[in-house]
Amino acid sequence: MTKGTKKNRAALCWAALGSLTWGAFLTAAISGGCSGKSLRSESAASAHALHFPTAAVPENVRELWSKKMDGRITDLNLSENGSTILVTVAPDENSAAGHRLIAMDSGGSELWKLPLTSAVKGQTLSDDGKLAVISNYEEELFALDSQSGKLAWKTEGAGMCRPSWLGKGDTGAVLCYHDDDADPSIAFDLIDPKTGEKKFSFSLENFPRLQKKGAKASQPLRQDILALKLSPDGQLIALGLTQGQVSVVGMDTKERWRSQVMGEIIDLSISNGPEFRLAVQYHIPEKGQFVALLSETGKLLAETRLDTPMIQVEIHPEARIIAAYGNGPHGQNLIALNLDDLSEKWRRSAPRYADYSSQMNLGKELLVVGFEDTIPSSRHSHILGFDLEGSLKWNLPMMTEEGAYLYARGMSESASLLVVASDDGILSAHRIESP
Repeated sequence: MTKGTKKNRAALCWAALGSLTWGAFLTAAISGGCSGKSLRSESAASAHALHFPTAAVPENVRELWSKKMDGRITDLNLSENGSTILVTVAPDENSAAGHRLIAMDSGGSELWKLPLTSAVKGQTLSDDGKLAVISNYEEELFALDSQSGKLAWKTEGAGMCRPSWLGKGDTGAVLCYHDDDADPSIAFDLIDPKTGEKKFSFSLENFPRLQKKGAKASQPLRQDILALKLSPDGQLIALGLTQGQVSVVGMDTKERWRSQVMGEIIDLSISNGPEFRLAVQYHIPEKGQFVALLSETGKLLAETRLDTPMIQVEIHPEARIIAAYGNGPHGQNLIALNLDDLSEKWRRSAPRYADYSSQMNLGKELLVVGFEDTIPSSRHSHILGFDLEGSLKWNLPMMTEEGAYLYARGMSESASLLVVASDDGILSAHRIESP
């Protein structure tokens, strides 16, 4: 997976298109029983391709290889440089094997396979693909040499966290994000990637506690972390907490500033550089969703109300646009906002909701997202690549078995490589090529 939270990977199957409250919109996920069938035929999928404005110079997506894995693919990572793929496979009803961790090179050749004693909570690869870090449900955190599979270090009792790679190369660190499974007082730990030693713990006790009106000083509101995102260059950490609180922390563990928006935070995203920008998506009851843009000092630069609920927001690495993705009763929606006043720059929509809610990735020149084209008797999953002006550069229809969903993907923009997993156990790699 790419950097960021895993919540946007969940399969969402909507029971009806009727008018839902925002709370119902967030909680109306249904496991299984989704309408429609997925077709394996490429001609069938192409016949129902989504029709969006096409780029003047479209690109081609060429399949390099495809493999049927022995079980369900639960986690997928592609290193930033495109050299290494890390996959976790869990047993299904047709597999006698247990949980396994598999490393491959970009050509699909298996480097090693490791049996696991516990299900994986989260995993990541260093930007150069040389180190794999895995967290499991037995509160173990361990690192493996990605080329040999040799254990580099192991820490027991680390708590259940989702690891991410912070920084670059030898100067990097492992960030262990303690989300819903952790003590809410700890937001994240920074781990030395060479030794596994804990270098720093960021405690939410550092934040000023908000007080209920009339409450005593000893009765502060509970602090919980709702969202955590890293800047694309891995130098900054953005935190969204309860009561609309926002904080930006550097790789040096020093807090740059803390601020507050007027509603409960849904998602956020931070750009690169000393003059970074922070996009915050939040919700105000009975008023709807909003996006706020904050400066490198925490100053509010612009704010806008969204006309339809969204589930993810991303800001361009160089703060050129803000993109938001939504999927629900209002259909599938992808919008881009101008940075100066957050006015809408462009929108791409499909009228029907998707059975699967995709993750959106915004790179330097490319915005990648999954869309579904659904007719009454069939469902077709597509991965779409848009340029920053909203023109479709490529459309990859996913040929899955009947009833299967596009589950996870990894993207290396520098290597023009896309790795995709569907929940029928198919793993495939694709090269994005200019004409």
